[in-house]
Amino acid sequence: AATTLGEFSRLVAQHPAIATYIVQDGQRIAGFVRNTAALRPVSDTAGTLGDIAERRFITIGAEASLYDVVEKMHAGGAEIALVIEGPDPATASAIKGVISRSQLADAVVEAADLFRD
Repeated sequence: AATTLGEFSRLVAQHPAIATYIVQDGQRIAGFVRNTAALRPVSDTAGTLGDIAERRFITIGAEASLYDVVEKMHAGGAEIALVIEGPDPATASAIKGVISRSQLADAVVEAADLFRD
């Protein structure tokens, strides 16, 4: 969470394929930041990732169904779902994956296509 926006911009430049970064405060999940945050004007680089981290996320187990993910994201107004495993799901080390709204929409369309025949 203490990473500056300038440091984040350099990280995104090194790893442009990563769309979403998890922001940690110690081991606690503090939120997430999309790689587009690195495009902020230089004058905005005085802050930290903790200052701009989005907190609209949910956690869900790896065994969750597509329906469970859709329902929980909608109910929580979430932008992403963090797929977690392990005894302490509130920690960053428990994250096994990230599902965005756009990925979720693609999965729903693909699932609907299965039943069109």
